[in-house]
Amino acid sequence: MNYPNKLETWVISLITPLHVGDGNVLESDVDYIQKQGGLQVVDADQTFSQLQDNPAALKESGQERFNWNNFTNQYKIKLITSYTLGIKGSGRPQKIRSFIKDGFGRLYLPGSSLKGALRTAFLTKMASDSTRKPYLNSNKRWADKYLNELAGGSPHNDFLRGYNVSDSLSININEAEIMAREIKYFNLQSPAKAGWKNFSFHKKTVNSFKDAIGVYVETLEAGTTITACLSMDGLLADNELRKKARMPSFNPSLDVEKTYSLLNQHSLRIALSEKEFFEKYSPAGKGTAVFYQNLCDRIKAMSSDQGFITRISWGSGWKGMTGDWMDEGMAAQARKQYNLCKHNMPYPKTRRLALDQEGTPCLPLGWVMISRQVEKSFHQAGLQSVSNTTSNIKEGMIKSHAASHEPQVKARPKEEIRADVIGEFQSILKQAGTGLSGSIDEFINRIKIHDDEKLKTEMAKLLLDAAKALGKSYKNARKNNKPWIQKLDVLLGELDLQ
Repeated sequence: MNYPNKLETWVISLITPLHVGDGNVLESDVDYIQKQGGLQVVDADQTFSQLQDNPAALKESGQERFNWNNFTNQYKIKLITSYTLGIKGSGRPQKIRSFIKDGFGRLYLPGSSLKGALRTAFLTKMASDSTRKPYLNSNKRWADKYLNELAGGSPHNDFLRGYNVSDSLSININEAEIMAREIKYFNLQSPAKAGWKNFSFHKKTVNSFKDAIGVYVETLEAGTTITACLSMDGLLADNELRKKARMPSFNPSLDVEKTYSLLNQHSLRIALSEKEFFEKYSPAGKGTAVFYQNLCDRIKAMSSDQGFITRISWGSGWKGMTGDWMDEGMAAQARKQYNLCKHNMPYPKTRRLALDQEGTPCLPLGWVMISRQVEKSFHQAGLQSVSNTTSNIKEGMIKSHAASHEPQVKARPKEEIRADVIGEFQSILKQAGTGLSGSIDEFINRIKIHDDEKLKTEMAKLLLDAAKALGKSYKNARKNNKPWIQKLDVLLGELDLQ
């Protein structure tokens, strides 16, 4: 019997800023300097190479009060920088947690970040459906043991064996919209009172976010699109073979659309819970509650054949990382037994929030929409971003892997592909509704990813019509030349639609 592998290309569109840390911290005047227009991250190797014949000068780099401006002025050399960061925060950052990069300094999203988010959702569903319920005991790792047994008990029997998510294609850092963002910590002072954790010297919780110093992280901005690949082993997707291999019956490879629907349901449950949480703490939580209401509407309107919405990486918190799979009674009992939180406080009581355009901390990090790539395969999408020989080598490897797993199918007519793309685009525009202006980068990126000029023109016209349908909001935005209108006009100009 033939068990063909399945391969899907995913387009990951950032709904909110995303931070995936690499464990490194950039320090002011050592790793970056502040210039007009943002922060310039120093390429130390290239800068120091100008002084390779001056070992005495190189020794100064290790001194406690080393400063790049003073150093380059003293030795009359040019400061060479790797990339520039915009700043979104209330003050000058002294330290910034850096975003993960590949060996060539390009940004990427690790497949483990994506697969971890999916695994959390799947295990939550499996725990809900299982007749075998966990019980509390003196061992604090009882939950880990329960979930491990639920997943199969060993890597050989794991329910996600053969379900692989690749690292994304890398993004040239100078072409990405990357920002040094200040993250404020929404932190409850009592069951009825919200506050903000202040990461200054005393580290106390204060009443106003304006008095609270947060932490800075490198983020990819909302609207950025990343391409990754999902591969599913055909042999391990067969239910009969899984049963013989003593793998759990839960099979996310069997019905992809059903799996996407499950993921949307999981995200909707978390979004609704977060909306209810922030609604209790108005006005401090009002902006975040509105965001989650809009996100709930968006998830509800999304059909499973389009893809799913999920939350990944840093900032997703306890619910995002562990799945919040225990019912409230068991969770409360566990917190009491292990003294995890004050018994009369909600758990968790802290949320990380990024600043919006007005400087108000209300944006949770890491929410993304994942949709199937309609026109291009994973390796084809990668070919467009090739800029050097190393990229070509990497692309060739991807291409070879894809060719060995993809079944040979007859090419679809171009008009049929175009109709599918247009239909999907119209549906997403409808979902956006009044939130279109905040997602303009996402829609523009969806248009620009295509090579078909006729298709791009049709999509741009639909985007313009959707913007005009906003009525008074559109007219006011055009009158005041809002940034999202400027971006729309640039796109229209590139396609000769103005």
